[in-house]
Amino acid sequence: MKLLLVSDRPLVRHENRFFAIEQFNRFAVLFREWFDTVVIACRVTHADQLPDSMAEITAIDGDKVRVIETSPWTDTVDYFKRFPVVMAGNFLRLARDLRSSEAVGMIIPAPNTPLVAAMARLFGKPYFCFCAGDQEAIVRNSTKYKGFVQIIARVAAAFNAASDRLVIRGAEGSFFWSDDLCSKLGTGCAERSFVIFASSFQHSDLQPLDLPPRDGKAFSLVYSGRLSHEKNIAALIEAIARLDLEGLPVRLEICGDGPERDSLETLVRKHHLTEQVRFSGRIKWGPELFARYRSAHLLILPSLSEGLPHVLLEAMACGCPVIATRVGGIPDIVTHLENGILIEPGSTQAIVNAVKRLASDEELRRLLAENGHRFALDHTAEKQAEKMALVMLKNCGDGKSADK
Repeated sequence: MKLLLVSDRPLVRHENRFFAIEQFNRFAVLFREWFDTVVIACRVTHADQLPDSMAEITAIDGDKVRVIETSPWTDTVDYFKRFPVVMAGNFLRLARDLRSSEAVGMIIPAPNTPLVAAMARLFGKPYFCFCAGDQEAIVRNSTKYKGFVQIIARVAAAFNAASDRLVIRGAEGSFFWSDDLCSKLGTGCAERSFVIFASSFQHSDLQPLDLPPRDGKAFSLVYSGRLSHEKNIAALIEAIARLDLEGLPVRLEICGDGPERDSLETLVRKHHLTEQVRFSGRIKWGPELFARYRSAHLLILPSLSEGLPHVLLEAMACGCPVIATRVGGIPDIVTHLENGILIEPGSTQAIVNAVKRLASDEELRRLLAENGHRFALDHTAEKQAEKMALVMLKNCGDGKSADK
């Protein structure tokens, strides 16, 4: 059995090995346990030196996993500017492997989606969708587009969302990163829709449960992710300022980078919080990042919008309790007062109240950590890959689905 996966997530090639930032490409490699051959079709960039933030995909060069380099493009605007050239180039690059594959998978949202779906139909191949985001929500919450350009971007996003729904309806099965996405994009095909947790960690990444004690020290918080408007980190810094005024010693480590870093650092200085808030930049995924989770008393994610953030599962896997907003796919991961605390988005006071509650209740903090760790164990990347592989094999009529 051969599986072709078409991704808009780029791989980086360095010294004849491939590396990935996005968890979708890491998922793709896990499918080799279920298919004889897995072919990943995506853009490839070449680098003499790798950024520290990248996670390596191991053993991708081999008989079971291959990479096809699709036509290059820098962003969605560039894709459509060069549409005829990119479309023709990708058709020629994909045609041979698509014709010889028993199943085809594609990620949504992505510019290549309509082309891949049409090619699968042309060659009579069953295809499957991996729905990782809501393009309309991404554009709506972005500060990248202003004025007339924002109107065009929103119209384009609405058109793409409508196109994605048509593609999903024609799929043999669709995997959604959250219930929210499934409700929005999977209408009319509930029996072929499956909610998947996009785990970025594997079973071997799970850390022992070892809750750090308070011991009279400052209460330690960690944030991990992009520093951008929709992450609402400014409200988190404002919350630290209020907690400081109320006399609760708190320390916040911000792991990540992005367009709002300068303004956030200015806000920290404005509130005289340079001793309480530390910007650590991007932390390499793996033991270095896991150590941050394990040493913190809690992870906090104050986002205004989200898909299904893998950072929550990562923290849970390291035994770190979580506070997160009730948006997007977060409620699919966090059950309030069971394996985390859910708060309403956009409320600085809600952040303050949740932090104070966990800082004063050691028993609750331990309960959330234990339940979160158990939840992470049940949702490793291997288990999610198995769930998706069984659906694909069943719909391709392959007997292996009953044996695994």
